Amino acid sequence: MYRFHISLHPMPIDSKEGEFFHDDYGQWSTVTLLSSMLTDPFKIFFDQYLERLGMLDRLFVEPDGSFVWRGVHDSLEWQVDGNAVERLQRVQMVELKGTCTEAGFDQLLKALEWPATVPVVQLVRAGAFLQLSTFRLHAKAFAEGSTDKRL
Repeated sequence: MYRFHISLHPMPIDSKEGEFFHDDYGQWSTVTLLSSMLTDPFKIFFDQYLERLGMLDRLFVEPDGSFVWRGVHDSLEWQVDGNAVERLQRVQMVELKGTCTEAGFDQLLKALEWPATVPVVQLVRAGAFLQLSTFRLHAKAFAEGSTDKRL
């Protein structure tokens, strides 16, 4: 399972490897970005993204970009709350909070045209930006190491 509170942004071409970030779940390599690098939206149109999300079983999406997705894995219930932000009719960024399976997370990414488009992942509370592969390790560690059931 994954556990997270993140935002997904298009990976800027000129991003660089950053310093290490430390939290209760380990040490993580980061990506250094300037805020001006986050102005370009994803290539996918906002309405197309919402349509793709709406095709996922048990996912409920609103026209404003907010959505909730619930599921069950090995008798454990999971839920992801999300909000997509629109800019120039495209998806600017997506905030996600909750827990889900790795396969479920991949479905959320596929709606953003992954793997052709690889996002950079921001840990919302820490403000740290991670490569997708590093985020996956962090989300697993967060799910396994947390005794607090709230995000």
